[in-house]
Amino acid sequence: MREYTKALEAVQEASSADKDNQHVKEIAQVELKCQQGLYAAHGTESQEETLARAMRDPEVAVRPCFGPNLSSLTHSSL
Repeated sequence: MREYTKALEAVQEASSADKDNQHVKEIAQVELKCQQGLYAAHGTESQEETLARAMRDPEVAVRPCFGPNLSSLTHSSL
């Protein structure tokens, strides 16, 4: 369903639940597939597009600290 972030959370839970390390290789393979899916889906977007996508996600959305245009922030203004 291409919900890679949720899939990664499930992989982390599986890794935590695997106390005897019996499924390490299988969990690592699934995690790699999720990471590759995330990269393929978002690897070509700009920082502004990434920020806009994050702002649309209610679990990730935060208010910008420096205003709506972060690209106008320069090192000297810090």
